[in-house]
Amino acid sequence: MDDRKNIIGPYLDEHQNPWININVKLSMWVSISCVIDTGFSDGLALPKYYEKLFDNHIPLYNLQFEYANGEKEMKPIYTVKIKAFKKAYDTRMMFTDNSTPLVGLKFLRDYAFFLELKNDKISLI
Repeated sequence: MDDRKNIIGPYLDEHQNPWININVKLSMWVSISCVIDTGFSDGLALPKYYEKLFDNHIPLYNLQFEYANGEKEMKPIYTVKIKAFKKAYDTRMMFTDNSTPLVGLKFLRDYAFFLELKNDKISLI
């Protein structure tokens, strides 16, 4: 992801996966490149290694997630502030064993998301 950290707005990687760079307020503001995952119904899922940067360890509640393979798991849900496109707002967040940060449908709900893989185009407006 080297030089892509400076990209503003969504972009496609070499495998046509959609990504976006956002800023997340953990104990400080952190810039994170996230896969845009329309199969993930929540706001933000961060790998557990970001947990050490998080200063609010009191979850709002626990929520059961069901994965595509049918496995179910309870996860603590937190609220964090994020910045994207010069807009700051709160979203729900959880920590996962996955090594890739994800933004999901709750993040996308305020945007129109267009993905045209045939022409390598992506937009989020």
